[in-house]
Amino acid sequence: MRILAIAEAIGPLAAAHAATALARGAVAAGCPAGNLAAVPLAEAGPGFGEVWAALEGQPLERSITDEPAERWSVPSRDSLAVGVSRLGVEDTFPPPVSSALLGEHLVAELSGGMPSRVVLDLTGTDSHDLGRGFLTAVAGAGLASTELVGILPSDQTDLPLLGLQGATAKAGYAAGLAVGEVLALERQAEATAAELTAAHAAQDDAASLPGSGAQGGLGFAAALLGARLVSGPAYLAETLRLDQSLRRSDLVLLAVPSLDVASEPGPVTDMVLAMAAEAMVPVVGISPVVAIAARELRLRGFESAAAFGPANGDPAAEQAVSETVSRVVRGWLR
Repeated sequence: MRILAIAEAIGPLAAAHAATALARGAVAAGCPAGNLAAVPLAEAGPGFGEVWAALEGQPLERSITDEPAERWSVPSRDSLAVGVSRLGVEDTFPPPVSSALLGEHLVAELSGGMPSRVVLDLTGTDSHDLGRGFLTAVAGAGLASTELVGILPSDQTDLPLLGLQGATAKAGYAAGLAVGEVLALERQAEATAAELTAAHAAQDDAASLPGSGAQGGLGFAAALLGARLVSGPAYLAETLRLDQSLRRSDLVLLAVPSLDVASEPGPVTDMVLAMAAEAMVPVVGISPVVAIAARELRLRGFESAAAFGPANGDPAAEQAVSETVSRVVRGWLR
């Protein structure tokens, strides 16, 4: 039996450690190590950075700024992944913060040379300046010579910048602004988008691209620089060729943070379940909590699920996961 062990961060375990714990449990049950593959996944932010660092075999570098914000980076020989996560959420719209922090962090990380690929996590900023601050910060950095990838929140990959369904209008109405105020902000956004498009000699349709409205227009700014816009789970799946691995697998072990009627599946879980269904591979959920009926599990796309219970500390959690998986896999190997 060929088993694919897929995990995002669960409890105290980072995604890579959780995936390894799944695989270790399958081996203990008698599955040959050559028939196993451990796949860590993440949505965005430092969690994405941890997974990327594990895949690149490099350390995740993290620091806190005065903003306050957390900066992270994963430099390697051929690539650079960077992100900034602001600590604290602005409760006004438009928020009085700039996207420059991400650009300044990127430029600082590029001081050692330009890699062939730059992965930008765009999910951690709460600005709404259409990426003007970011573009100003990276001007002259020479990004045209590298492959750019912009990581977006999974629920914003189709979000345009302008229009009734665009980022400005949606955020404005969600903040309780009056129609006149939203229309004024929309006109301002249109003017800014036209100005930035002309300044970067970019295509006029950049503002209407799916995902251009992500993170207050930061997706638009990345697109002006030629970045491909994609969600974190989708990009990791593509990088790892997850679709091919699924077609060669007989069973998927999927570690998820929680399985109960009150919790909705996250972007990683949704993507894996959809891909596994297309490949016609059964999925067994492994979670700290399983409080859901078998019928509901199957409606969500799981064949079954098992709980490993709360565990204090990484070693205890890894052992609990492995022991639970071992019991599950023995049943499948009979």
